[in-house]
Amino acid sequence: MEKIKKKIIAIIINSEWDVIIWKYNGPSPTWTLPKWWINDWENKTDALFREIYEELWLEKDKFDMIRELEDIFERHFTDEEIEKKVKINWEGYGYSISEHHVFILRFRWNENEIDIGVTNEFSEYKWIRYSEIPNYLNRELCEFLKNQDLDYLFMNMQEYFDIVDENNNLLWIRKQRDIVHKDLKDWHRVSHIWIINDSWEILCQLRSENKDSNPSKWQSFLWWHLKSWQTFDSSSIEELREEIWLDIKPEELIFVYSSKYEPARHFTNVYAVKWNWNIRDLKFNDNEVEEVKFMNLKELEEKIEEWYFCNHIDTKVIEFLNIS
Repeated sequence: MEKIKKKIIAIIINSEWDVIIWKYNGPSPTWTLPKWWINDWENKTDALFREIYEELWLEKDKFDMIRELEDIFERHFTDEEIEKKVKINWEGYGYSISEHHVFILRFRWNENEIDIGVTNEFSEYKWIRYSEIPNYLNRELCEFLKNQDLDYLFMNMQEYFDIVDENNNLLWIRKQRDIVHKDLKDWHRVSHIWIINDSWEILCQLRSENKDSNPSKWQSFLWWHLKSWQTFDSSSIEELREEIWLDIKPEELIFVYSSKYEPARHFTNVYAVKWNWNIRDLKFNDNEVEEVKFMNLKELEEKIEEWYFCNHIDTKVIEFLNIS
């Protein structure tokens, strides 16, 4: 009777929907997806997050579980392969079949937090596009993944929006960003974040001269479109973390109001966040921001009147927070 050992394969993606691969230390290191054995006494999910914590020191709450694939990837070993693994005392030797349960997870924090140096199991890692997987992984696994029809998840998913109806109800339809903005007929969602300190000054950003819209203009809030799979709250927390390395808890989001903007087909949730640390602690990605500074309301109004800003004062935010 053939012996079977259960294993996990983790397809871990970042905010740009790139996939992490790494090399395990060993006699013949090759690129692979993260994979671990499941102990006989634990379930698949527990094994997955136990290994992630043990090997990367990352907690479960830093990941979104997207799905577990229904199909199981099986690897059958020849007698020669089993004998070879026994000789090098390879973990799992003696098993003629390994069953791989495949999970897709999204890493919600900054990818620089991944540290393969916390254990001695890996030599290096990198992020690749899903389409590049055949260039790195073995043929059997690539064929398995190809048959899972995952392309729709990884074809620029970061550029897809969830479409809603005129009452902001999800239609369970996703469309590419470019198409939505070109046609201007589909309602979609946007978040605005105003960052305020205890002196009631507003954090403002100078947009890069390379921006397509409003280059070299100041702006008094952060904003973004919600990507597929995101909620208003989750997008606000994730984007703050990814865009400026500002980590907040859900309870720190102060909801101000919602709006509906017909010309752009936007449903917008506007939030405020109280933050009092040094702005030098903030880090901006993709060279989209040249400078940040706190401004009081009077300075902000003067700069807007002089056309230094690309936005107007949001009186609802000012009144809600009682800024003067």
